[in-house]
Amino acid sequence: MSIKDDSAQRWQSEQIKHQDMMEKHFPLIYNNNGATQVGSLLAQVDLNNIYLRLYDKAVVILLANAVNN
Repeated sequence: MSIKDDSAQRWQSEQIKHQDMMEKHFPLIYNNNGATQVGSLLAQVDLNNIYLRLYDKAVVILLANAVNN
């Protein structure tokens, strides 16, 4: 996750990854008699963890079905 302001200064919590990631940019808007963009927020999610959980659940389902039959 990172935040960048209008002076191009950036704060981030981790290294920005570019592989197996989904990311979304959100503009940070200040409303005071007109909208002014003061920065942007970048949120990222690591898809590898999601894939691993799906794989684990699929294995459990297959094993449960094998035991029931």
